[in-house]
Amino acid sequence: MYLLMIIIYKEKYLEDFLTALIEVGILNSMVITPNCLEEALPIHVPLFAGLQFTMEGEKPFIKLVLSLTDNEEIIYKINDLLLATGIDITKEKIGEIFNVPISSAIGRKPSMEVG
Repeated sequence: MYLLMIIIYKEKYLEDFLTALIEVGILNSMVITPNCLEEALPIHVPLFAGLQFTMEGEKPFIKLVLSLTDNEEIIYKINDLLLATGIDITKEKIGEIFNVPISSAIGRKPSMEVG
């Protein structure tokens, strides 16, 4: 079993990533909106409250997509689908895809991919 993690940095590509997941048969994903460090520091560490952090002049965008999979090679299939639509995550800071092995887990094992 693997934990598939996708970090998306550009809002306009969110739909493309989610579509790619559906096309490879992963329907059990969770989409999370984490706080970026630039947003969390002033709130949680008062020392930084007066500092302004900027990210290339844009408001920071980040989505974290988590899913379980039994397929070790799934990240390559997702990347191929993105490349077929003209999205090359290696050229721009669009996103990152990770597949992390899970050696053990406790709880109900959800169904993985469809098909």
